[in-house]
Amino acid sequence: MSTASTDVANANQAKRAGKASNLLNIIFDRAVASGLSFEDFVKTLDIDNSGSVSPTELGIILVNKGIKATPKIISVLFQKIDRTGSGTVEGHEFNEILTNILKKRAGEGGMF
Repeated sequence: MSTASTDVANANQAKRAGKASNLLNIIFDRAVASGLSFEDFVKTLDIDNSGSVSPTELGIILVNKGIKATPKIISVLFQKIDRTGSGTVEGHEFNEILTNILKKRAGEGGMF
């Protein structure tokens, strides 16, 4: 791969990562607006009540909440949330992400 191609690929990857972070912030805002605890909000995301969220469920969740995202952005978002790399997102992973956003917004640091 040429240097120019690598630069374009890296720029595209960075752009998708930025959009995925924006989606996480939108999900956080929706969680806060719901009035539910993070734990209870996360339970509403588990469409099939399996105890975890699959990439397909995440895409459905975003559409149902009126959030537009391409499949590539959803994939990047899922990778950010799936901290264990299990291929599904467990409730504690969503809770951790939402709590980190809360901490960052409160000025205590965070992962984004």
